[in-house]
Amino acid sequence: MNKKRLLRTLDKWHLENKFDKIINAILDIPEIDRDYAVINHLARAYNNIGSYKDAIEQLFSVKDKCKGKDPFYHYKLGYAYYYLDKFEEALNEFKLACNLFKNNQNVKDCETYPERGHEIYQEVYQDILFFLNDIELIILQEKVSVNETFT
Repeated sequence: MNKKRLLRTLDKWHLENKFDKIINAILDIPEIDRDYAVINHLARAYNNIGSYKDAIEQLFSVKDKCKGKDPFYHYKLGYAYYYLDKFEEALNEFKLACNLFKNNQNVKDCETYPERGHEIYQEVYQDILFFLNDIELIILQEKVSVNETFT
């Protein structure tokens, strides 16, 4: 299967919530043949089934290819950290993603999601804003709780 067709198939399965199918299909691809886009799909599927540590592991495996320019990468990493209750790390990743989205309007054409680029761009950006607000509230509540303990 050529790369474009594979990415379309993975995106279709994502929309159908067939995350195990995505994971199995990607794990059947020899590791050396898994590129940045495919690893991103694998990390997203892991996030969607609650395997956040696996998602982080996959994302770290392609960190050098991200070069700090892919907001989707930072979004997925922030998402995993968030659900592992690592709020400081999540906040950092979501801030990076938010800044990258704001500064790069061409990201909506990202090759990772060629068919639904603009739609995904809008959805993910809104999610990032939600997570940023939520994390800031959590951190504020933790600080208030700590202060109340010492007063």
